[in-house]
Amino acid sequence: MVDVWELSEVNKWFFRDTNKDWLFNSNKTAKSIEDAWEKTFTKWLLIAAGYNVVEPAKTCGLCNYYGYCNKCPVGKDTGNSLCEGSPYDAFLNDDPLSVLAEIIYLCRVYREYYKPRKRAAG
Repeated sequence: MVDVWELSEVNKWFFRDTNKDWLFNSNKTAKSIEDAWEKTFTKWLLIAAGYNVVEPAKTCGLCNYYGYCNKCPVGKDTGNSLCEGSPYDAFLNDDPLSVLAEIIYLCRVYREYYKPRKRAAG
């Protein structure tokens, strides 16, 4: 099994407490929409792997990139701020399936609001 900390995407965005499985922001801000989605998905995959998050908004790539909920795809999708109305609500209430639900939800929002441009052949 691969140690999740060997993945370059993880070390790019996060560091962890050496004595605990707490996840901290590396203070690297998402500078592009691609970075924002990468950091967001990396965070939720780490949570699914059992890591705990410190300062959820600071570790969210979409929060880093957009800065305001009304510009964020999650905010646009729910019509609310602070991810209210998304599966994140259930996560805050310790629902055991909420992490999977949040990842699935983010995949849908990604497909709906962010469509990567196709590169020209050649």
